[in-house]
Amino acid sequence: TVLESQTLESVRSMQRVAENLQRSELELKTDILASNPGFVGYVSQAIAAGNEPGGVVDAASIRDLLDERRRQYDLDFAAVLDPRGNSIVFLGSVMQTLQDISKTPLLARVRANSAKASELWSQDGHLVLVTLAPMLRGDTLEALLLTGIEIDQGFVDPLAGSSHADVALIGYSATGEVVVASTLNPLTHPTLIDSLQRETGLVPSAGATD
Repeated sequence: TVLESQTLESVRSMQRVAENLQRSELELKTDILASNPGFVGYVSQAIAAGNEPGGVVDAASIRDLLDERRRQYDLDFAAVLDPRGNSIVFLGSVMQTLQDISKTPLLARVRANSAKASELWSQDGHLVLVTLAPMLRGDTLEALLLTGIEIDQGFVDPLAGSSHADVALIGYSATGEVVVASTLNPLTHPTLIDSLQRETGLVPSAGATD
């Protein structure tokens, strides 16, 4: 109906606004941390230890400092990666299986532009807004900082309250589409997924996605 279409478009509009606000906040936090000379220098020295004969990267030192910053900035996860995108330290409650982003379009954009970039990823049944930023000393790329916040029930509830409509977010897992967060009765989730697959032609998929 016309009313249903208007409600759907209203929810989508509010979702875009809410997501853009979270994206801006995440990018600001990531920028502050990735451009901090003290933090970049500390990470650079810890990584450089692995380049010496018989040396290893001092990941423990990076881990302690990164975890402190992750909690300070209220991030669901944070990771320090080498310039190729390989994980050195990975902290947080989500994205635990994501250890290599070396072939992702996100990394390609950051390396090409020497500037931060953000995407919405679906991973392990979670929807996560991520920002990847270069950690530079002069023109030299020393490392990469990957941060993220989960788009979960705390995101859905205000949308439903403002629109006076039920809202559901769909993500991906290794077994296919899943309801990440919803104001619907959980018993209706399988029916919702089946309906979406029939109407949109969705096919099961896994891993990070836009």
